Amino acid sequence: MRTFLLDGDNIRHGLNASPAVLTGRFGESFARRFGLGFSPEDRAENIRRIGAVAQLFCAAVWSR
Repeated sequence: MRTFLLDGDNIRHGLNASPAVLTGRFGESFARRFGLGFSPEDRAENIRRIGAVAQLFCAAVWSR
C-alpha cells in the first residue's frame, strides 16, 4: 500500500500559503483572495482545503 504524508508545514508553503508568500508571484489581489494567515477563519479554511485534498487522494486510490 502506498502512503503520503500531508504535512501541515508543506501544505502551508504551497496550497495554503500566506498572502506575503503569494504577493510576489501572483500579485496583491490574488494574495488577498487566496492566501491564508492564522486567524480562526483562515485556520478553518486551511483544514477545509486539506480535507479536500485528502478526499482527492482517497478517490484516486479507490477508483483503480
